[in-house]
Amino acid sequence: MAVNKVDYLDQTGVQTLATAVLKCANSRIRERIITTISSGSYNDDTKVLSAKAILGITGASTDAANAAGTLFARIAAINDAIGTSSDTSSDSTVYGAIASAVDTLTTTISGLTHLTYQTVTGPISSVQDPDTEVIYLQQDSASDTEWNLYIWNVNGGTEDPESGEMSGEWICVGDTSITLGNYWGKDDTDTNLLISTIMGAISDNDINTKVAAAFAATDPFDSQTAANAYQS
Repeated sequence: MAVNKVDYLDQTGVQTLATAVLKCANSRIRERIITTISSGSYNDDTKVLSAKAILGITGASTDAANAAGTLFARIAAINDAIGTSSDTSSDSTVYGAIASAVDTLTTTISGLTHLTYQTVTGPISSVQDPDTEVIYLQQDSASDTEWNLYIWNVNGGTEDPESGEMSGEWICVGDTSITLGNYWGKDDTDTNLLISTIMGAISDNDINTKVAAAFAATDPFDSQTAANAYQS
């Protein structure tokens, strides 16, 4: 009768087997780690970047703006370009440009006329010696809540030969009346009407229908090419 030889692993054999298995696993892991980025990396969803490669891209928070192309260096360069709120118009930063624009605007505004306001109660004709650099806010009476805005215009006027004053005319350039007919009010009636007009609750039936449809469209055992397949 033939004797069948039985193979077995002794302690040395177990160590040899484990070493061989781990070497294969390490090789597989190493295959999945890349240390440089190429054009194909952007379409590769089976590889991961090494820590050194990632940190080489991000850099360190201490990187200066002139460091070699790291993200932190670029952030530092952006911060330098933005500057600080204390920058003046002479600084080549975003805040400096804003300060320069503010200086220019201030100069422009200071040269504008009609920046002085005066109130008038009663007819606008009651104003004595009207000033062309004043906007007059006129109301008919003290209880009148609507103001009319007038300026005194002397362009094209004629000079009085006796007083030497220029004749002119009053021009109404607007008023302070406001029409709120097309706006929602703040009382409970208007608020509730607004809510009912622009908002509506989703019905329980719609919720259950949508959940059932989503459940039917997904399957953890679908092939990876399926539209809603489980991604491991």
